[in-house]
Amino acid sequence: MNGVSGESEKSLIDREKFVTGYTRVGIEEGDGSYNAGFSIYSAAYPLLQEYPGHEFQSGLFGSWMYADSEDPKVEDVWFYSTLEGGLGWWRDTEFPTETPKFIMGAVALGFCAWANGPGAGKGRDWSNPAGHYGVAQLSPNLLWPSDGVNLKQGTCGELFGYGYLPLPLTHAKTTTAGVAVPTGDQSWTLFMNTANFKGPATFVLPYFYSGPSADKPEFGLDTVDFGRPEEAPPQTYVTPEEADSCWKTPGPVAGPFTARPGDGSEVTYYWYRFADQPALLNADLSDEEREELQTKVEKIHRHWTKDREYLAPPAVGTLAEIDPELIVTPPAGLEIGYVPIATKQRELK
Repeated sequence: MNGVSGESEKSLIDREKFVTGYTRVGIEEGDGSYNAGFSIYSAAYPLLQEYPGHEFQSGLFGSWMYADSEDPKVEDVWFYSTLEGGLGWWRDTEFPTETPKFIMGAVALGFCAWANGPGAGKGRDWSNPAGHYGVAQLSPNLLWPSDGVNLKQGTCGELFGYGYLPLPLTHAKTTTAGVAVPTGDQSWTLFMNTANFKGPATFVLPYFYSGPSADKPEFGLDTVDFGRPEEAPPQTYVTPEEADSCWKTPGPVAGPFTARPGDGSEVTYYWYRFADQPALLNADLSDEEREELQTKVEKIHRHWTKDREYLAPPAVGTLAEIDPELIVTPPAGLEIGYVPIATKQRELK
């Protein structure tokens, strides 16, 4: 079971009946020459025959990654920060299906914010973003819906390969947002290995983890029925429309375009110059730093194509497929240095 949504002990106790818990497995300790990152394969399949409703939350085989520290204070919940997520179902999913979706699960200090993908974070309030700008889009070939990455409908037992590897995309800083808090130079980058997409997809901006320390926020953590219940219509994911917002200034260079994945939704997206995507405009980066990052990413786009091998292949089984609607091709002239960013996801009428 993995993800980032949580609920209080009282709300669990108040339920008439519920199922909860974690299943853990051990791994062999590395020899020390492998210093950071991981990759795994998880079998993707429908956990239940019918989606049981929004009270249901569970994950398939996944992982938690957190800082290795001898300081006992990091064991306290207020110092909690991780990189988790994976395949599964979550209570705040708007367009659920029996087939699992994939989300990122970057959790900032003490759960003050979390980031599930580009433009997706804790809650829906863009006036008070909490992780909404924590992840940047890297691939020009994979569209990331606000509700999570769909697997091809009907996936049952195929393997979904993914891992997080640190890339030196930005420079280390001794100050963050004008405060004497350091920000590192390693960006946790999500690599995927599927039948129709391979390679780097997105990355967590280092500022996502260091920013809360600079802000010094105040913290608090906020009947099992196996049939599909009647529920309220899904809410629409929206992004700011104001002309002076970071979504419009400097804004996209092409669009709108639409995709219709198998969860019954319609995703509206635009093509942005990589360095002008909203996440990077909210990452405490100067214009010069963003342009330097733009140059690095253009090299990645030229050489790290979606059909090369980046993760060790699985020893058994076949690879799962991402929903074909989310595998996109850049418009002519935008193949290098531009990325698709979802701006709206609504129920397809």
